[in-house]
Amino acid sequence: MLRQDIITAAKEKIFSALQDPVLIVDEHNRLVELNPAATELLKITLPRTEATEIGETLKSFSMLARAIVEGASVEIDVGSYWGVKHFMTKISDLSDGNGRVIGKVVIMRDITKQKRLEKEVNSKTPAP
Repeated sequence: MLRQDIITAAKEKIFSALQDPVLIVDEHNRLVELNPAATELLKITLPRTEATEIGETLKSFSMLARAIVEGASVEIDVGSYWGVKHFMTKISDLSDGNGRVIGKVVIMRDITKQKRLEKEVNSKTPAP
């Protein structure tokens, strides 16, 4: 097995095992890949045919879609069976070997515990 094959296999394994939702879009803001955590959270899958624009794919998450298009990190709330979860998104450009932007990677970090702690601390802080 070639060194590059091992690296590619390792990257695929890591991508699939990440607990943070991760989405990859191309330079035309079309969803091209997402990990299992993103599939589960957002209840979306990759289109089986031609890729669709992220705004269409993420109709139920318009704030996230807008942030991806603009390349701006945002905080979003996602409701689930277990209640609301809070996420901070980090959006980074993906470049080819020549420095040309060919897409973006979106990492959604779960900050629900942090938000609960902030709320708890704020509720115990006496008003001036």
